[in-house]
Amino acid sequence: MDSRPFAACITLIEPALIEIRGRRVFSPRYGDIYFPPGGPEDSRRVFLDPGKLGERMGRNPVFTVVELGFGTGLNFLVTAMEFLKLQGRSTRLRFVSFEKHPVKLSDLKRIGKHWRTSLPLFDTLCDQYPPAVHGWHRRFFGTGNIELSVFIGEVAAGIEDFLERDEQGVDAWFLDGFSPDLNPAMWQESLLSRLHTRTCAGGSVTTFSSAGRVRRILDVSGFHMDRINTSSEKRHTLLGRLTTTPFTPRLRPSEAVVAGAGLAGCAAAHALANKGVNVTVLEPTGQIAQVTSNLPYAITHARLSGSRSPEATRRVQGYTFSISLIASHQSSVSKGILQLQGPNTTEDQLLSIQQVLGDWIQLVGADQASAIAGVALHSPAAYFPNSTVVSVPDLCRQLMHHPRIELVKGVLNEPPSRPTILATGTAIPDRLQLPPLEIMAMPGQIDLFRSEHEISPLKRTVVGDGYVIPTSPSTLTSGSTYEHGRWAPTDATHMNRHRLRKLLGHALFRWVNRYRGWRCITSDRVPIIGQASDTVWLSLGYGSSASTNALLAGEAIASTVVGELPPLDKHALELTKPARFEERQQRRPNPFVT
Repeated sequence: MDSRPFAACITLIEPALIEIRGRRVFSPRYGDIYFPPGGPEDSRRVFLDPGKLGERMGRNPVFTVVELGFGTGLNFLVTAMEFLKLQGRSTRLRFVSFEKHPVKLSDLKRIGKHWRTSLPLFDTLCDQYPPAVHGWHRRFFGTGNIELSVFIGEVAAGIEDFLERDEQGVDAWFLDGFSPDLNPAMWQESLLSRLHTRTCAGGSVTTFSSAGRVRRILDVSGFHMDRINTSSEKRHTLLGRLTTTPFTPRLRPSEAVVAGAGLAGCAAAHALANKGVNVTVLEPTGQIAQVTSNLPYAITHARLSGSRSPEATRRVQGYTFSISLIASHQSSVSKGILQLQGPNTTEDQLLSIQQVLGDWIQLVGADQASAIAGVALHSPAAYFPNSTVVSVPDLCRQLMHHPRIELVKGVLNEPPSRPTILATGTAIPDRLQLPPLEIMAMPGQIDLFRSEHEISPLKRTVVGDGYVIPTSPSTLTSGSTYEHGRWAPTDATHMNRHRLRKLLGHALFRWVNRYRGWRCITSDRVPIIGQASDTVWLSLGYGSSASTNALLAGEAIASTVVGELPPLDKHALELTKPARFEERQQRRPNPFVT
């Protein structure tokens, strides 16, 4: 792990200050309320009804709402519930929002405790609630056809990023920040005067603010504004209808190819299919998860290290995104992981990580860690209650189970004419004109051991120097080796048995089976994510963290292919771009070529 405190590597965000005054949720920082006492009904009356969103959402394959001021998530929850009334229609809802001071999860649960009956997605939002980390955070709801993207940070920076990188446009704008007089940064003319440039035909803007300045900016920039009396505490709604030339969305591809049916390929195929693209997945064996992804168990764990801010942020985004996506597809083999304090993970680093992840992590002393694990532990630990152990082959099969995905036995031989994602590990087709890559396969092994007793004492996965997983009541999985030179399988088994002895004080377990596989690593240990040519994107080099990085990468690549905003910052994508090795090889040779 990096020697620097983890919190120093990323941008932390100051959360919202909340006061609940009767039926009102008040912000002392801005001196304003989050929403009127009517809650969901007022949200519908102020934002959805004037723009007739209930009628409009089912007309297009994709309907995009962009909101300035996520707050408690109320407008998202109400919009999502309205969208769910369109059952049976093949359409998607994209909801994009921006928040400078996110509400703490504990405050959100207090605020929304009365919404559970009318807004059943509230609990799901709480389960998937992002940490207060700068940048984009994406989550899916319903059957995956409701997409929420929240930018945490300065609204101006987030809007600038959206306007620059999203090529599909906006159907409805919600302006729901605090009063313009109290929160002028969100109501800048430089922001409001550009909304029309990304507004699609028939698009609208709604806001509770009847401030003359806001109305004039929107009116001059291309919206015909009307004031509507909504009889709510935020008394008026301004409704704007686009009168200037609408934004023309980029043409989406109808078909794409994914080469490779491991986790990276399955994730990319699933993301494309969810966006309405018909996907052909090419795999030499004609089978799913046969090479790198054939190991039966993987830890979806926050391997939070990195000396560069964008890379550290990407790891946080990848971890929280993966946990949420996996939970919607399969039950975990086991849930909850203890990260032990040790030479490679100091107490200061654990404290730093806790500062970043908030409710996603609990710092526990040795006694509490022992109670969680079921065995005696002698040092403090970090407990990640949401971290899971998953069956990678099962997850791959579930991601591929989509009517728009077809698995074909074959390989990619020629430069493709259709958008193509290459997720083939180190098996790079020779005929593709790609930049030089610094990538190699490294072997590793996990071993299964059975307890001599009917039930093993270990109740939770423990991560230290390697890991031990309670994969069944009587079976433990120990791993994994990281073999710079390929070991004999028995030597690897000896190492994994040693991990049992180190954790449990003995290794009196009967050996059952071993699984050997290959990690695909890069020279800088950062994956390769991004566009390599006009029609080819790469998703490679995840090492031992595919289950926490490949899923977000697949979503980011699929978003770029169809012209939608990817859920990764430009700086993170700059670090992972395929062309980075070509630039480095102008200064030094490929370290993987002897």
